[in-house]
Amino acid sequence: MMQKYTTQCNTYIILLAAGASVRMGQPKQLLPIGEQPLLLHTLSQLLPLSCPIIVVLGAFHEQISPLLYDSPVEVVVNTHWQQGMGSSMKAGLSMVQTRAPGVSSVLFVVVDQPKLNTALLENMLECYRQHPQPAGCIVAAQYSNGTLGVPALFGKGWFASLHQLNNEAGAGVLIRSQQATITPVSFPEGEWDLDFPSDYFKWKNEDFV
Repeated sequence: MMQKYTTQCNTYIILLAAGASVRMGQPKQLLPIGEQPLLLHTLSQLLPLSCPIIVVLGAFHEQISPLLYDSPVEVVVNTHWQQGMGSSMKAGLSMVQTRAPGVSSVLFVVVDQPKLNTALLENMLECYRQHPQPAGCIVAAQYSNGTLGVPALFGKGWFASLHQLNNEAGAGVLIRSQQATITPVSFPEGEWDLDFPSDYFKWKNEDFV
């Protein structure tokens, strides 16, 4: 059903899109952004990177997965999505390690950062290449308030730590514990995500009206 993306890129992108969007009141993955649902809008920023992509679905997966039938991605359904983002990260990482045991790094991206763009992710990949470390470095987005967060890229030396994450907390605890050694990439708009209907309407009015 899904096509596997063949590429020389040795970083897998894991797009986290498993949440139930409780605060939004409807699946945010399906929110119209221009002429596309949000999930495909986000994916359109990932495909130019020519890296293999895994999309992690959970809530509403039967409704959402048909959007991806013609996309060059693989899909994993996290049956434990209710436990939090950490569980989806682990589900995606497990799929990566099954598909490509020799992969050098993974780049986690969330579906609801409307300002996410290809250039930012290219910068993160380049920073990773320029900062080789035995375990692989961590590259994280830095928001306008100085916070480090997603998108975040982890070298393979951090895979075991990622599997030990608290399901509810996600990668935030690991990023904060390694803050002094992380390579930051500026993403001032990254602190704004689409959680509430007011966030969506603000984004829609600013960018598409």
